[in-house]
Amino acid sequence: MFWVILVAALGGAVPTFSKMALEVFPTFTFIFFRFVIAALVLIPFILKIREKVIKKELISIALISLLGSGNVVFFAFGVKHTTATISQLLYAVVPIIAVIASILILKATISKQKIIGVFLGFIGILTIVLVPLLGNNSKNQGTITGNLLVLTAVTSYALYTVFSKKLQDKFSPLVLTTIMVITTIIIQSLLIPTEIPQYHDTISKISFPSVFGLIYVGSVGTALYFLLYQRVIKNTN
Repeated sequence: MFWVILVAALGGAVPTFSKMALEVFPTFTFIFFRFVIAALVLIPFILKIREKVIKKELISIALISLLGSGNVVFFAFGVKHTTATISQLLYAVVPIIAVIASILILKATISKQKIIGVFLGFIGILTIVLVPLLGNNSKNQGTITGNLLVLTAVTSYALYTVFSKKLQDKFSPLVLTTIMVITTIIIQSLLIPTEIPQYHDTISKISFPSVFGLIYVGSVGTALYFLLYQRVIKNTN
């Protein structure tokens, strides 16, 4: 439970610091440098343990890591069009999707209490997502586009959680996190050339808050967060 609370605390600050960085850095560039920073934090540890992963296993982990990458990409686009508070609230749907996916993928059993919880949680999250359609344009509610993008990120995140559970018997949290980070870097390196024309304006806007936000999200909000999150998955359901 300690690790669950710690992970929640670390993750809760990510939307705020992400918005600080995304006000300056283009989306793909932000994600690329976020994960480069994470890699710099993780690589010294992965070199130390020297855990072996064969090619076939590496491909399997990389494919599942795409779900983790999808979470980050959709979140980065979505949080630009909604608030940090709403985006974090939407992550409350992760357990709901994880329960359903666990039944379908891990063949887990589910109690009546969990069914009721899933139903009530679904109604709550649906309300948050659709509130902007009711005609109130309050900035505190975000936009329907932003909310749906974050919800897509949440779905990807929940699936990443469930599939990661299947890998925990063979691989350490450090290996799974590092491969997810490297997979994301490779994907973003193919996408950031589309943003190069924007770099002239980006350089002129760089500020201490934007750089600090990027460093925090990369080191604490990515490297430490996902590493601890994998530890939580390994030791709980």
